[in-house]
Amino acid sequence: MTTGSTFWVPHRSRSHAVWDCLHRLGYRRFFPAKTWEIIPRLPRLALEVDGFVAPDFVFHRFSGIGWDVENTVPPFKEWAERNRMTAGFDLVNRHIYQAIVRRFQKEFEQHPEYYGLENSKRTSHKICIANPDVQALAIRFASETLSQKPEVETVSMEPSDGFRWCECAECAALGSVSDRALTLANVTARALQKKQPGKFVGMLAYAMHAPPPSIRVETNVIVTLATRYATGGHSFDEIRDGWQAKGASRLGIYDYLGLSHVHKNLPGRGKGANPEWVASSIAEFHEDGFAFYNGESCDSWGSLGLGHYVGIRCLWDADEAENVSDLMDDFLSKCFGSAQTEMRAFYQLIDGKNDPLLSEDLVGRMYRILGAARKATTDRDALARIGDLALYTRYAELYRAYSSIPAGDQRLQAFEAYLRHAYRMRKTG
Repeated sequence: MTTGSTFWVPHRSRSHAVWDCLHRLGYRRFFPAKTWEIIPRLPRLALEVDGFVAPDFVFHRFSGIGWDVENTVPPFKEWAERNRMTAGFDLVNRHIYQAIVRRFQKEFEQHPEYYGLENSKRTSHKICIANPDVQALAIRFASETLSQKPEVETVSMEPSDGFRWCECAECAALGSVSDRALTLANVTARALQKKQPGKFVGMLAYAMHAPPPSIRVETNVIVTLATRYATGGHSFDEIRDGWQAKGASRLGIYDYLGLSHVHKNLPGRGKGANPEWVASSIAEFHEDGFAFYNGESCDSWGSLGLGHYVGIRCLWDADEAENVSDLMDDFLSKCFGSAQTEMRAFYQLIDGKNDPLLSEDLVGRMYRILGAARKATTDRDALARIGDLALYTRYAELYRAYSSIPAGDQRLQAFEAYLRHAYRMRKTG
């Protein structure tokens, strides 16, 4: 529950209370893999708590993590629940236009004019928003989706990814790309207000529809601002202020902590590799009034894990941003015990704020620190965690070897070695 909020989510309270109490007793699930679970051995179990706690963000989630249904999805869900990252209110704003086309494939085949116009042909998946029949299908899609899952509060009306917006005169008359995307969201939101009151429409301010619109935002449209990929030359503050000026009273953040296709899961790459940056930005988002947070990331817990953990603590309580050093001390002492000094050096080495350069020297120093850490402890659990990070270091080593070889058979062989290792270590995260 969040005080003073429209959103009341009591059915998560018991779970949150349980994991909060266990955290106070010393339990931790730092990363999803069981290796990174800390179960304290207490001679006497006692706890006295009298207080009220509530998440600073009504909705917070990390997406893009746990693509492997068998090996990474179940432990990630456990990790999320045990760190209180399960919300009673679920904000949905995924790319959806293509899903509308798929659901009404027969109608689109019979009416090619429903597709967006590009190069004088009706071929774009962006659909023709100005067409009243397309708007009717969007409303039908939203209503049916919410009826099928009555427990869900929101339906997405976020455009499909990429460009290829409809070039017809009718769509152009709607205004900017932001105006067009918002038009369809508004039309759907108004219909839901009549048919299914209390439901919301989610969309992003992203890419070509990041710039502020010239039309008003319906009260039941939740706009989530992406922190990357905006076009139009506006600053983030200008985008935020512009959407608010048009009535967007409920704003969310779509952040990017780590993107495999961009950062390659390498040491120090991605926002999530800098825990202090993650914490400070979350605190700023909260101070600016954002109530919803989605952080897109990936399964690279070797490079991003500490940032993920610090982030999830700050999303519940933004004041934790002032305690990042304490959170890191807690992590190092509980995970590595007598080897915490060596492991502090390891995490400082790959911290994104130090901008580490992937090189033979960096990989060598990572191995040497891990070797020293192994000598500093006899604890089996700590050694297992150090072993996970040795696997990650080997990943970085093999990627460096592959990426430094020109095209040819040797490069292919190096790529296969890199890929085989990544596959073998997939269960570790």
